Amino acid sequence: MIENVFCVLLIFLLTPLASAQTLTATGDAWIFEIGADDLESPGAGQPLRSTYESSSTAVEVDVEDVAAEDWTVDVRRTDDELTPWPQDLELSVRWTDQGTGTVALSGGSTYVDIQEGGGVFFSGTDNRTGIQLQYQLSGVSLSTPPGTYNTTVLFTVTLDN
Repeated sequence: MIENVFCVLLIFLLTPLASAQTLTATGDAWIFEIGADDLESPGAGQPLRSTYESSSTAVEVDVEDVAAEDWTVDVRRTDDELTPWPQDLELSVRWTDQGTGTVALSGGSTYVDIQEGGGVFFSGTDNRTGIQLQYQLSGVSLSTPPGTYNTTVLFTVTLDN
């Protein structure tokens, strides 16, 4: 019996900076178990599906109080120290709906790897609300050690001055 369990816990960072811009992210933890039903075909020795996606509306992000300025949203993850994140697993995020605002988003419409060191997710101008996000976990295989894996995803917004 396959007993791999993956748990992606999402904690969202609200970042009022000097200009009081805010990023609000709301959503539920993405929790799922991988078992025999996730084999590509029934029977012993079959590989697991390697990629899993959350709902297309797993998280909603609002960027507000930016006073018609350009801004960038960065994303990074912080792994649970007690259960190290397996090297083969890649957690990615993309937006599935740009939400409401006056200027389109730049970047982030295709999956962006979420690294511990962080990186640019997408950028925009002026206030934008209702941005919908989806997560993807890839690299799952029978060689992934069974266990529960937790990580925290942090989003930050900064003005591009």
